[in-house]
Amino acid sequence: MHVDVTDRHLAEADARRLADELEARVHERTARLDASVEELEAFSYSVSHDLRAPLRHVAGFSQALHDEYGAALPARAQGYVEQIQSAVQRMERLIQALLGLSRVTWRRCTPRWSTSARWQAAIVAELRAAEPDRPIEAVIARASSPSATRRCCASRWRICCATPGNTPASAPRRASRSRHGT
Repeated sequence: MHVDVTDRHLAEADARRLADELEARVHERTARLDASVEELEAFSYSVSHDLRAPLRHVAGFSQALHDEYGAALPARAQGYVEQIQSAVQRMERLIQALLGLSRVTWRRCTPRWSTSARWQAAIVAELRAAEPDRPIEAVIARASSPSATRRCCASRWRICCATPGNTPASAPRRASRSRHGT
């Protein structure tokens, strides 16, 4: 009995070629992913060092101005110093939120359903604790969303809440604002 195995050998060779191509694509994509991770790490370093350094200077000089000349400054100037200090704190929270958002992309996400109202309420509580004198109103929708998305949404929500004039529809609203946007 004679069996022609030519088709089988051709199919095996084709399968090996496809497997080699797939492996090459996996290596290429892994290299691109590694490069993206390195870019995110560089971004995090830049945010944490390059942005925070001038922010520390602004905080330090405004505190020195307040400590050395606070009593001699007119009430309006004292208010400006307080607004500068408040803006520095908001910027620091924004930087923290950006760093948190960049870390979200490094984590492995496992989707499962959860109620977004719970984490939104937790963020509102964080904001109220961070700024007890700032009146905050919040309208939180009762909806379900995947918790893997929750990390990203929570980070984005924190960024929006830390940025004056840039709040999503369900984000805490400022009850009052001065004419300078604080």
